[in-house]
Amino acid sequence: MKKGYLLLLMLCILLHALPVSASMKRKPVELIFWHSMSIYQGDVLERMVQEYNNENPDIKVKLIFQGLYNDMKTKLLTASKTNDFPDIAQVAIEYLDVFVYEKEIEPITSLISEEDRSDILPQFWNGVTREREIYAFPFNQSVQVLYYNRDAFRKSGIDPDKPPKTWNQVIEYGKKLTKDFNNDGIIDQWAVLISLEGVFGFTPLIRQVGGEFLNEERTVALFNSEEGVKVMKLVQDMAYRYRIMPSNWTLFEGTNAFLQGKIAMGPITCAGIKFAEENLPWELGIAPLPFVMA
Repeated sequence: MKKGYLLLLMLCILLHALPVSASMKRKPVELIFWHSMSIYQGDVLERMVQEYNNENPDIKVKLIFQGLYNDMKTKLLTASKTNDFPDIAQVAIEYLDVFVYEKEIEPITSLISEEDRSDILPQFWNGVTREREIYAFPFNQSVQVLYYNRDAFRKSGIDPDKPPKTWNQVIEYGKKLTKDFNNDGIIDQWAVLISLEGVFGFTPLIRQVGGEFLNEERTVALFNSEEGVKVMKLVQDMAYRYRIMPSNWTLFEGTNAFLQGKIAMGPITCAGIKFAEENLPWELGIAPLPFVMA
């Protein structure tokens, strides 16, 4: 997670508890785990933690929901002032540097086993590495894909088995999908919503045109560039020139609108596919993220 939004790459700051001998009848070591997993993700995490606690009776992990990722960042920064950190905390990747450069967390490179290293893709480890030191454990990571409403496609005369492959095609489809059903001057169904909130919304698009969000050291913003302007113009054109996208909705508002059938398509984290398939009242379509034409 989201964030888009949010989805959304996320990280778990890992602290290792010393094992306690089974022969020693002591109170279990309690680890406080602050997390940001809500709805279906929260249920999965609760089952995982319960399974871990059952298999390790000398350790008890206690889950505490602390709101979404921005809420988590704020609460952790507050905790840093009082030196009252949780044992484990889930942090969105764009906020990791805040704690690294403020020296609020220490590297955990030496605590990562070879088994863990080989079990996780190198790209994920690269995301949590700063100056050759690992500062967090990749916890749950996702990529953006295009969600679309197959029923809305059919009603608009678009083949639901042929989702748009380029952003130009999104605009072409969007002219058919944007609807004012009762002719009252208010759009009832928007074609698309592209959120540029946070790293996850902007980075995939700027990389499509050869740009980068930050420099390799993550110390300089690079999105204020020719490539960044190209991305912003694409999104602005969808909202103001072609009028196929709302101009003032947040990622949260847009996600809810999509669930209600008020938006026909948009980039969303792949982590939500199972939940969407099981809960949406219309048929869901999934496709790769459209690309920018040269």
